[in-house]
Amino acid sequence: MGTWNKLEARQFWFASDGKFSDQIDSELDIKMRFGEEQELCRYREEVVFPKVGMTKDKRWMFIANTEEIKQGVRVEICEKPDNPCSMTQGFPIGYVTSCRQKYVIRKMLSLEGDGSPTQDDFWFPSCCACHVVLSTEVESRMLSSGGPKLGK
Repeated sequence: MGTWNKLEARQFWFASDGKFSDQIDSELDIKMRFGEEQELCRYREEVVFPKVGMTKDKRWMFIANTEEIKQGVRVEICEKPDNPCSMTQGFPIGYVTSCRQKYVIRKMLSLEGDGSPTQDDFWFPSCCACHVVLSTEVESRMLSSGGPKLGK
């Protein structure tokens, strides 16, 4: 980071008086609110400290992550993306489920090509969601047989 010191980096990034917390917000424990839960899509959760990332403009950039400047991001990564969701036995016939990775944009302190600091928006995996759609095969059979028109 050259002549850029820790305090300058924090003030630039957080636009603050230098007060900074190294703590990462922890997720609320949903079990405390709703009791036992079952996931429709399996995922793994971790906190990453990336050194490179893809911006929302689809450019790869270096992310400032050193001993002095730590930027952690909590991510959830689908264990089996595009696989069927679990516990879907009660769904109506003809509906197809799949687990899909979702992403969120996070602002990070990053470095320009010349090494100067900047901030940019980066994509990070945020959750693994179960998507439900009516099978196109079932939909086309319903329409060709004069069945109900979907979406009307």
